[in-house]
Amino acid sequence: KVHLATYLENIRQNFHFIAEKNNIQFFLDNKVSPNYVKCFDPEQFEKVLVNLIYNAFKFTDKGGKIKIQVELEVEGELEKLLVSVWDSGRGIPPKDIPFVFEQFYQANTKGLSATNGGIGLALCRSIVQLHGGKLTVESNMAQETTDYNTVFRISLPQSAVVIEELPVLTDIPGMICADPADAGMPYVDTTKTAIERPAAEEDKPIILVAEDNVELRCFLCENLRKKYIVLEANDGIEALELVQTKQPDIIISDVTMPNCDGITLLQQIKNDSSSNHIPVILLTARTADPYITEAFEIGTDDYITKPFSMPHLIQKISNILQTRKRLEEKFVQHYLLGAQGTDLPERTRFLDQVLKIVEENLGCEDFGVLDLTKAIGVSRSVLYRKIKQQTGLNLVEFINMVRLKKAAYILVNDTGLSISEVAYQVGFNDPKYFSKSFKKFYKESPRTYVEKFGVKESSNLEK
Repeated sequence: KVHLATYLENIRQNFHFIAEKNNIQFFLDNKVSPNYVKCFDPEQFEKVLVNLIYNAFKFTDKGGKIKIQVELEVEGELEKLLVSVWDSGRGIPPKDIPFVFEQFYQANTKGLSATNGGIGLALCRSIVQLHGGKLTVESNMAQETTDYNTVFRISLPQSAVVIEELPVLTDIPGMICADPADAGMPYVDTTKTAIERPAAEEDKPIILVAEDNVELRCFLCENLRKKYIVLEANDGIEALELVQTKQPDIIISDVTMPNCDGITLLQQIKNDSSSNHIPVILLTARTADPYITEAFEIGTDDYITKPFSMPHLIQKISNILQTRKRLEEKFVQHYLLGAQGTDLPERTRFLDQVLKIVEENLGCEDFGVLDLTKAIGVSRSVLYRKIKQQTGLNLVEFINMVRLKKAAYILVNDTGLSISEVAYQVGFNDPKYFSKSFKKFYKESPRTYVEKFGVKESSNLEK
Protein backbone atom coordinates (compact mmCIF):
# COMPACT_ATOMS: atom_id res chain seq x y z
CA LYS A 1 0.00 0.00 0.00
CA VAL A 2 1.16 3.52 -0.82
CA HIS A 3 0.72 6.56 1.39
CA LEU A 4 -0.69 8.79 -1.34
CA ALA A 5 -0.02 12.29 0.05
CA THR A 6 3.67 11.61 0.73
CA TYR A 7 4.08 9.74 -2.54
CA LEU A 8 2.65 12.59 -4.66
CA GLU A 9 4.52 15.29 -2.76
CA ASN A 10 7.82 13.53 -3.42
CA ILE A 11 7.03 13.44 -7.14
CA ARG A 12 6.05 17.12 -7.08
CA GLN A 13 9.34 18.06 -5.43
CA ASN A 14 11.25 16.52 -8.33
CA PHE A 15 9.88 19.27 -10.58
CA HIS A 16 10.50 22.15 -8.17
CA PHE A 17 13.59 23.33 -10.04
CA ILE A 18 11.82 23.43 -13.42
CA ALA A 19 8.85 25.31 -11.97
CA GLU A 20 11.06 27.88 -10.31
CA LYS A 21 13.25 28.38 -13.36
CA ASN A 22 10.27 28.93 -15.67
CA ASN A 23 8.20 30.93 -13.17
CA ILE A 24 5.40 28.35 -13.31
CA GLN A 25 3.03 27.89 -10.39
CA PHE A 26 3.11 24.18 -9.62
CA PHE A 27 1.27 22.75 -6.64
CA LEU A 28 -0.52 19.71 -5.24
CA ASP A 29 -4.25 20.06 -4.55
CA ASN A 30 -4.97 17.10 -2.27
CA LYS A 31 -8.67 16.71 -1.43
CA VAL A 32 -8.37 13.33 0.26
CA SER A 33 -7.31 12.48 3.79
CA PRO A 34 -3.59 12.99 4.53
CA ASN A 35 -3.55 9.39 5.75
CA TYR A 36 -5.22 7.92 2.65
CA VAL A 37 -3.50 4.82 1.30
CA LYS A 38 -3.94 3.02 -2.01
CA CYS A 39 -2.66 -0.26 -3.39
CA PHE A 40 -0.84 0.09 -6.73
CA ASP A 41 2.59 -0.43 -8.28
CA PRO A 42 4.43 2.74 -7.15
CA GLU A 43 7.25 2.40 -9.68
CA GLN A 44 5.00 1.99 -12.71
CA PHE A 45 2.50 4.58 -11.50
CA GLU A 46 5.35 7.05 -11.05
CA LYS A 47 6.20 6.63 -14.73
CA VAL A 48 2.66 7.69 -15.59
CA LEU A 49 2.66 10.77 -13.38
CA VAL A 50 6.17 11.89 -14.33
CA ASN A 51 5.31 11.65 -18.01
CA LEU A 52 2.05 13.59 -17.61
CA ILE A 53 3.71 16.29 -15.50
CA TYR A 54 6.66 16.54 -17.85
CA ASN A 55 4.34 17.04 -20.82
CA ALA A 56 2.50 19.74 -18.89
CA PHE A 57 5.76 21.63 -18.32
CA LYS A 58 6.82 21.10 -21.90
CA PHE A 59 3.73 22.81 -23.30
CA THR A 60 3.15 25.46 -20.64
CA ASP A 61 4.69 28.90 -21.17
CA LYS A 62 6.57 30.82 -18.50
CA GLY A 63 4.23 32.33 -15.94
CA GLY A 64 1.69 29.53 -16.40
CA LYS A 65 0.07 27.12 -13.96
CA ILE A 66 0.24 23.37 -13.37
CA LYS A 67 -1.40 21.40 -10.61
CA ILE A 68 -1.81 17.81 -9.46
CA GLN A 69 -5.31 17.30 -8.10
CA VAL A 70 -6.36 14.32 -6.00
CA GLU A 71 -9.97 13.59 -5.05
CA LEU A 72 -12.43 10.80 -4.42
CA GLU A 73 -15.50 10.30 -6.58
CA VAL A 74 -18.42 8.32 -5.17
CA GLU A 75 -21.05 6.74 -7.39
CA GLY A 76 -23.55 4.82 -5.28
CA GLU A 77 -21.50 2.33 -3.30
CA LEU A 78 -18.49 2.61 -5.61
CA GLU A 79 -15.56 4.87 -4.82
CA LYS A 80 -12.96 5.97 -7.36
CA LEU A 81 -9.68 7.75 -6.84
CA LEU A 82 -9.10 10.56 -9.35
CA VAL A 83 -5.59 11.88 -9.92
CA SER A 84 -5.48 14.71 -12.45
CA VAL A 85 -2.71 16.79 -13.99
CA TRP A 86 -3.92 20.24 -15.08
CA ASP A 87 -2.00 22.82 -17.09
CA SER A 88 -2.62 26.26 -18.58
CA GLY A 89 -0.65 25.44 -21.71
CA ARG A 90 -1.59 25.71 -25.36
CA GLY A 91 -4.21 22.99 -25.27
CA ILE A 92 -5.02 20.27 -27.77
CA PRO A 93 -7.30 20.76 -30.81
CA PRO A 94 -10.63 18.88 -30.43
CA LYS A 95 -9.98 16.89 -33.63
CA ASP A 96 -6.77 15.52 -32.12
CA ILE A 97 -8.19 14.42 -28.75
CA PRO A 98 -9.16 10.89 -29.92
CA PHE A 99 -5.62 10.21 -31.13
CA VAL A 100 -3.30 11.56 -28.42
CA PHE A 101 -2.76 8.12 -26.89
CA GLU A 102 -1.65 6.58 -30.18
CA GLN A 103 2.06 5.97 -30.66
CA PHE A 104 3.92 8.69 -32.58
CA TYR A 105 0.77 10.77 -33.20
CA GLN A 106 1.54 14.47 -33.65
CA ALA A 107 -0.98 17.26 -33.24
CA ASN A 108 -0.53 20.70 -34.77
CA THR A 109 -1.25 23.51 -32.32
CA LYS A 110 -0.96 27.25 -32.50
CA GLY A 111 2.52 28.39 -31.58
CA LEU A 112 3.85 24.85 -31.52
CA SER A 113 4.94 22.95 -34.58
CA ALA A 114 4.01 19.54 -33.26
CA THR A 115 2.62 18.24 -29.99
CA ASN A 116 4.04 14.78 -29.79
CA GLY A 117 1.89 12.42 -27.72
CA GLY A 118 4.55 9.90 -28.60
CA ILE A 119 5.03 6.57 -26.93
CA GLY A 120 4.86 8.09 -23.43
CA LEU A 121 1.11 8.63 -23.40
CA ALA A 122 0.51 5.29 -25.09
CA LEU A 123 2.38 3.50 -22.33
CA CYS A 124 0.76 5.65 -19.63
CA ARG A 125 -2.63 4.43 -20.75
CA SER A 126 -1.42 0.82 -20.79
CA ILE A 127 -0.10 1.05 -17.23
CA VAL A 128 -3.30 2.64 -15.94
CA GLN A 129 -5.39 -0.01 -17.67
CA LEU A 130 -3.29 -2.73 -16.03
CA HIS A 131 -4.35 -1.20 -12.71
CA GLY A 132 -7.98 -1.54 -13.78
CA GLY A 133 -8.30 2.20 -14.32
CA LYS A 134 -8.78 4.71 -17.12
CA LEU A 135 -6.69 7.59 -18.47
CA THR A 136 -8.60 10.35 -20.25
CA VAL A 137 -7.85 13.83 -21.54
CA GLU A 138 -9.92 17.01 -21.87
CA SER A 139 -8.81 20.25 -23.49
CA ASN A 140 -10.67 23.52 -24.03
CA MET A 141 -8.61 25.72 -26.33
CA ALA A 142 -11.50 28.06 -27.11
CA GLN A 143 -11.80 29.46 -23.58
CA GLU A 144 -8.41 31.10 -23.18
CA THR A 145 -9.64 32.99 -20.10
CA THR A 146 -9.84 29.80 -18.03
CA ASP A 147 -7.01 28.99 -15.62
CA TYR A 148 -6.38 25.58 -17.16
CA ASN A 149 -6.67 24.45 -20.76
CA THR A 150 -5.83 20.76 -20.51
CA VAL A 151 -6.33 18.01 -17.95
CA PHE A 152 -5.18 14.40 -18.01
CA ARG A 153 -7.30 12.44 -15.52
CA ILE A 154 -6.47 9.04 -14.02
CA SER A 155 -9.39 7.11 -12.56
CA LEU A 156 -8.62 4.14 -10.31
CA PRO A 157 -11.36 1.82 -8.98
CA GLN A 158 -11.99 1.12 -5.33
CA SER A 159 -10.99 -2.52 -5.71
CA ALA A 160 -7.24 -2.30 -5.69
CA VAL A 161 -5.08 -4.38 -7.98
CA VAL A 162 -2.62 -6.33 -5.88
CA ILE A 163 0.90 -5.34 -6.89
CA GLU A 164 2.06 -8.93 -7.20
CA GLU A 165 -0.71 -9.59 -9.73
CA LEU A 166 0.45 -6.95 -12.18
CA PRO A 167 2.05 -8.47 -15.28
CA VAL A 168 5.61 -7.59 -16.21
CA LEU A 169 5.52 -4.50 -18.43
CA THR A 170 8.45 -5.30 -20.67
CA ASP A 171 6.11 -6.57 -23.40
CA ILE A 172 4.37 -3.22 -23.75
CA PRO A 173 5.75 -1.56 -26.90
CA GLY A 174 7.27 1.50 -25.31
CA MET A 175 8.58 3.07 -22.13
CA ILE A 176 8.47 6.38 -20.29
CA CYS A 177 11.57 8.40 -20.87
CA ALA A 178 11.11 12.14 -20.45
CA ASP A 179 13.85 14.51 -21.54
CA PRO A 180 14.87 16.62 -18.53
CA ALA A 181 17.43 18.47 -20.64
CA ASP A 182 14.65 20.26 -22.53
CA ALA A 183 13.47 21.79 -19.29
CA GLY A 184 16.88 22.69 -17.96
CA MET A 185 17.46 19.71 -15.71
CA PRO A 186 20.73 17.79 -15.78
CA TYR A 187 20.55 14.61 -17.81
CA VAL A 188 23.03 11.77 -17.46
CA ASP A 189 22.82 9.11 -20.14
CA THR A 190 24.64 6.10 -18.74
CA THR A 191 23.94 4.08 -21.88
CA LYS A 192 26.72 5.89 -23.72
CA THR A 193 29.38 4.47 -21.44
CA ALA A 194 30.97 1.08 -21.90
CA ILE A 195 28.38 -1.64 -21.64
CA GLU A 196 28.96 -4.31 -19.03
CA ARG A 197 27.45 -7.52 -20.33
CA PRO A 198 27.74 -11.23 -19.64
CA ALA A 199 30.15 -13.22 -21.76
CA ALA A 200 27.16 -15.05 -23.27
CA GLU A 201 26.09 -11.78 -24.92
CA GLU A 202 29.49 -11.10 -26.46
CA ASP A 203 28.43 -12.28 -29.90
CA LYS A 204 25.07 -10.49 -29.96
CA PRO A 205 24.86 -7.98 -32.82
CA ILE A 206 25.39 -4.37 -31.73
CA ILE A 207 22.87 -1.77 -32.91
CA LEU A 208 23.52 1.96 -32.66
CA VAL A 209 20.39 4.12 -32.39
CA ALA A 210 20.93 7.81 -33.24
CA GLU A 211 17.79 9.79 -32.39
CA ASP A 212 17.38 13.15 -30.63
CA ASN A 213 13.76 12.50 -29.62
CA VAL A 214 14.27 10.89 -26.22
CA GLU A 215 10.92 9.11 -26.09
CA LEU A 216 11.34 7.59 -29.53
CA ARG A 217 14.95 6.61 -28.81
CA CYS A 218 13.94 4.91 -25.56
CA PHE A 219 11.10 3.14 -27.34
CA LEU A 220 13.41 1.81 -30.05
CA CYS A 221 16.10 0.74 -27.59
CA GLU A 222 13.67 -0.97 -25.23
CA ASN A 223 12.32 -3.12 -28.06
CA LEU A 224 15.68 -3.83 -29.68
CA ARG A 225 17.40 -4.87 -26.43
CA LYS A 226 15.37 -8.07 -26.48
CA LYS A 227 17.62 -9.40 -29.26
CA TYR A 228 20.56 -7.02 -29.58
CA ILE A 229 23.11 -5.00 -27.65
CA VAL A 230 22.04 -1.38 -28.09
CA LEU A 231 24.09 1.82 -28.05
CA GLU A 232 22.45 5.26 -27.95
CA ALA A 233 23.39 8.62 -29.46
CA ASN A 234 21.55 11.93 -29.22
CA ASP A 235 22.93 13.27 -32.50
CA GLY A 236 25.26 12.48 -35.39
CA ILE A 237 28.39 13.63 -33.58
CA GLU A 238 27.83 11.23 -30.68
CA ALA A 239 26.97 8.52 -33.19
CA LEU A 240 30.25 8.98 -35.10
CA GLU A 241 32.23 8.65 -31.87
CA LEU A 242 30.47 5.38 -31.07
CA VAL A 243 30.98 4.12 -34.61
CA GLN A 244 34.75 4.60 -34.24
CA THR A 245 35.03 3.11 -30.75
CA LYS A 246 32.35 0.39 -30.74
CA GLN A 247 32.01 -0.63 -34.42
CA PRO A 248 28.27 -1.46 -34.35
CA ASP A 249 26.83 -4.09 -36.68
CA ILE A 250 24.04 -1.81 -37.88
CA ILE A 251 23.02 1.83 -37.40
CA ILE A 252 19.49 3.22 -37.12
CA SER A 253 19.45 7.00 -37.45
CA ASP A 254 16.88 9.75 -37.61
CA VAL A 255 17.39 12.17 -40.49
CA THR A 256 16.62 15.38 -38.59
CA MET A 257 18.97 15.79 -35.62
CA PRO A 258 20.90 18.73 -34.09
CA ASN A 259 24.65 19.28 -34.60
CA CYS A 260 24.99 16.53 -37.22
CA ASP A 261 21.93 15.24 -39.08
CA GLY A 262 21.33 11.75 -40.39
CA ILE A 263 22.34 12.51 -43.99
CA THR A 264 25.66 14.00 -42.85
CA LEU A 265 26.19 11.03 -40.53
CA LEU A 266 25.53 8.68 -43.43
CA GLN A 267 28.06 10.52 -45.61
CA GLN A 268 30.73 10.36 -42.90
CA ILE A 269 30.17 6.63 -42.38
CA LYS A 270 30.17 5.69 -46.06
CA ASN A 271 33.21 7.87 -46.89
CA ASP A 272 35.35 6.24 -44.19
CA SER A 273 36.93 2.92 -45.18
CA SER A 274 36.91 1.85 -41.54
CA SER A 275 33.11 2.11 -41.31
CA ASN A 276 31.66 2.03 -44.84
CA HIS A 277 30.74 -1.64 -44.45
CA ILE A 278 28.26 -0.89 -41.63
CA PRO A 279 24.60 -0.96 -42.78
CA VAL A 280 22.53 2.16 -42.08
CA ILE A 281 18.74 2.50 -41.81
CA LEU A 282 17.35 6.05 -41.87
CA LEU A 283 14.13 7.03 -40.08
CA THR A 284 12.34 10.21 -41.12
CA ALA A 285 9.04 12.00 -41.53
CA ARG A 286 10.22 13.29 -44.91
CA THR A 287 8.49 11.49 -47.74
CA ALA A 288 9.57 13.64 -50.69
CA ASP A 289 11.39 11.70 -53.41
CA PRO A 290 14.50 13.98 -53.50
CA TYR A 291 15.32 13.17 -49.86
CA ILE A 292 14.93 9.43 -50.40
CA THR A 293 16.93 9.54 -53.63
CA GLU A 294 19.74 11.49 -51.93
CA ALA A 295 19.92 8.96 -49.09
CA PHE A 296 20.17 5.99 -51.44
CA GLU A 297 22.74 7.77 -53.62
CA ILE A 298 24.94 8.22 -50.55
CA GLY A 299 24.53 4.58 -49.61
CA THR A 300 21.77 4.04 -47.07
CA ASP A 301 20.66 0.42 -46.81
CA ASP A 302 17.04 1.32 -46.11
CA TYR A 303 14.79 4.34 -45.58
CA ILE A 304 11.72 4.12 -43.33
CA THR A 305 9.14 6.89 -42.96
CA LYS A 306 7.34 7.73 -39.72
CA PRO A 307 5.02 6.55 -38.34
CA PHE A 308 6.29 3.01 -38.70
CA SER A 309 5.55 -0.45 -37.37
CA MET A 310 8.12 -1.73 -34.87
CA PRO A 311 7.79 -5.35 -36.08
CA HIS A 312 8.38 -4.06 -39.61
CA LEU A 313 11.60 -2.33 -38.52
CA ILE A 314 12.79 -5.37 -36.56
CA GLN A 315 12.24 -7.59 -39.60
CA LYS A 316 14.22 -5.21 -41.82
CA ILE A 317 17.08 -5.27 -39.32
CA SER A 318 16.98 -9.06 -39.24
CA ASN A 319 16.98 -9.26 -43.05
CA ILE A 320 19.98 -6.94 -43.36
CA LEU A 321 21.96 -8.85 -40.73
CA GLN A 322 21.14 -12.19 -42.36
CA THR A 323 22.28 -10.86 -45.73
CA ARG A 324 25.51 -9.68 -44.11
CA LYS A 325 26.04 -13.12 -42.57
CA ARG A 326 25.65 -14.78 -45.97
CA LEU A 327 28.17 -12.36 -47.45
CA GLU A 328 30.59 -13.14 -44.63
CA GLU A 329 30.24 -16.86 -45.25
CA LYS A 330 30.86 -16.30 -48.95
CA PHE A 331 33.97 -14.29 -48.11
CA VAL A 332 35.44 -17.07 -46.00
CA GLN A 333 34.62 -19.67 -48.62
CA HIS A 334 35.97 -17.45 -51.40
CA TYR A 335 39.19 -16.75 -49.52
CA LEU A 336 39.85 -20.35 -48.54
CA LEU A 337 39.00 -21.88 -51.91
CA GLY A 338 39.78 -19.00 -54.27
CA ALA A 339 43.07 -18.29 -55.96
CA GLN A 340 45.82 -16.32 -54.27
CA GLY A 341 45.68 -12.62 -55.11
CA THR A 342 42.00 -12.60 -56.08
CA ASP A 343 40.68 -9.06 -55.69
CA LEU A 344 38.39 -8.51 -52.74
CA PRO A 345 35.26 -6.35 -52.92
CA GLU A 346 35.58 -2.59 -52.42
CA ARG A 347 34.06 -2.78 -48.94
CA THR A 348 36.88 -5.05 -47.67
CA ARG A 349 39.90 -2.83 -48.37
CA PHE A 350 40.59 -2.85 -44.67
CA LEU A 351 40.85 -6.63 -44.91
CA ASP A 352 43.46 -6.32 -47.65
CA GLN A 353 45.74 -4.55 -45.19
CA VAL A 354 45.07 -7.06 -42.41
CA LEU A 355 45.53 -10.05 -44.72
CA LYS A 356 48.82 -8.68 -46.00
CA ILE A 357 50.22 -8.30 -42.49
CA VAL A 358 49.15 -11.79 -41.43
CA GLU A 359 50.53 -13.36 -44.62
CA GLU A 360 53.86 -11.61 -44.10
CA ASN A 361 54.15 -13.22 -40.65
CA LEU A 362 52.98 -16.76 -41.41
CA GLY A 363 56.31 -18.31 -40.51
CA CYS A 364 56.29 -16.76 -37.04
CA GLU A 365 54.43 -19.06 -34.66
CA ASP A 366 54.50 -16.35 -31.98
CA PHE A 367 52.63 -13.88 -34.19
CA GLY A 368 49.23 -13.33 -32.61
CA VAL A 369 46.39 -10.93 -31.95
CA LEU A 370 48.49 -8.41 -30.02
CA ASP A 371 51.05 -8.20 -32.82
CA LEU A 372 48.30 -7.75 -35.42
CA THR A 373 46.65 -5.02 -33.36
CA LYS A 374 49.92 -3.08 -33.08
CA ALA A 375 50.63 -3.46 -36.79
CA ILE A 376 47.18 -2.17 -37.81
CA GLY A 377 47.20 0.66 -35.27
CA VAL A 378 43.75 0.15 -33.74
CA SER A 379 42.54 -1.17 -30.41
CA ARG A 380 41.88 -4.88 -29.96
CA SER A 381 38.14 -4.30 -29.47
CA VAL A 382 37.81 -2.26 -32.68
CA LEU A 383 39.83 -4.80 -34.68
CA TYR A 384 37.75 -7.63 -33.24
CA ARG A 385 34.48 -5.96 -34.24
CA LYS A 386 35.66 -5.11 -37.76
CA ILE A 387 36.99 -8.59 -38.49
CA LYS A 388 33.91 -10.20 -36.95
CA GLN A 389 31.59 -8.03 -39.04
CA GLN A 390 33.31 -8.67 -42.34
CA THR A 391 34.29 -12.32 -42.00
CA GLY A 392 32.21 -13.78 -39.18
CA LEU A 393 35.44 -14.89 -37.47
CA ASN A 394 37.10 -13.85 -34.25
CA LEU A 395 40.73 -12.68 -34.43
CA VAL A 396 42.31 -16.04 -33.64
CA GLU A 397 40.11 -17.79 -36.20
CA PHE A 398 40.93 -15.13 -38.78
CA ILE A 399 44.71 -15.54 -38.35
CA ASN A 400 44.30 -19.31 -38.49
CA MET A 401 42.22 -18.99 -41.66
CA VAL A 402 45.07 -17.20 -43.43
CA ARG A 403 47.53 -19.82 -42.22
CA LEU A 404 45.26 -22.64 -43.37
CA LYS A 405 44.94 -21.27 -46.87
CA LYS A 406 48.71 -21.14 -47.17
CA ALA A 407 48.90 -24.66 -45.76
CA ALA A 408 46.41 -25.94 -48.33
CA TYR A 409 48.50 -24.42 -51.11
CA ILE A 410 51.68 -26.06 -49.80
CA LEU A 411 50.01 -29.44 -49.30
CA VAL A 412 49.01 -29.74 -52.96
CA ASN A 413 52.13 -28.15 -54.43
CA ASP A 414 55.00 -29.41 -52.29
CA THR A 415 54.81 -33.16 -51.79
CA GLY A 416 58.20 -33.23 -50.13
CA LEU A 417 56.78 -31.96 -46.83
CA SER A 418 54.86 -33.92 -44.23
CA ILE A 419 51.64 -32.59 -42.72
CA SER A 420 53.53 -31.74 -39.51
CA GLU A 421 56.18 -29.82 -41.44
CA VAL A 422 53.50 -27.86 -43.29
CA ALA A 423 51.84 -27.04 -39.97
CA TYR A 424 55.11 -25.67 -38.54
CA GLN A 425 55.85 -23.75 -41.73
CA VAL A 426 52.59 -21.75 -41.55
CA GLY A 427 52.90 -20.96 -37.84
CA PHE A 428 51.13 -23.83 -36.03
CA ASN A 429 53.21 -25.32 -33.20
CA ASP A 430 50.86 -28.28 -32.68
CA PRO A 431 50.20 -30.58 -35.69
CA LYS A 432 47.10 -32.07 -34.03
CA TYR A 433 45.58 -28.61 -33.55
CA PHE A 434 46.50 -27.80 -37.15
CA SER A 435 44.65 -30.88 -38.44
CA LYS A 436 41.62 -30.09 -36.30
CA SER A 437 41.53 -26.47 -37.52
CA PHE A 438 42.05 -27.54 -41.13
CA LYS A 439 39.09 -29.91 -40.97
CA LYS A 440 36.90 -27.23 -39.38
CA PHE A 441 37.40 -24.82 -42.30
CA TYR A 442 37.82 -27.21 -45.23
CA LYS A 443 35.37 -29.85 -43.94
CA GLU A 444 37.97 -32.58 -44.49
CA SER A 445 41.31 -33.64 -43.06
CA PRO A 446 44.63 -32.50 -44.61
CA ARG A 447 45.23 -36.05 -45.89
CA THR A 448 41.79 -36.27 -47.54
CA TYR A 449 42.28 -32.81 -49.01
CA VAL A 450 45.54 -33.90 -50.65
CA GLU A 451 43.95 -37.10 -51.97
CA LYS A 452 40.99 -35.14 -53.33
CA PHE A 453 43.23 -33.03 -55.51
CA GLY A 454 44.93 -36.13 -56.89
CA VAL A 455 48.39 -35.33 -55.62
CA LYS A 456 50.64 -38.32 -55.30
CA GLU A 457 51.48 -38.83 -51.67
CA SER A 458 55.08 -38.72 -50.67
CA SER A 459 56.49 -41.05 -48.07
CA ASN A 460 56.80 -38.07 -45.74
CA LEU A 461 53.10 -37.09 -45.82
CA GLU A 462 52.13 -38.73 -42.56
CA LYS A 463 55.23 -37.76 -40.63
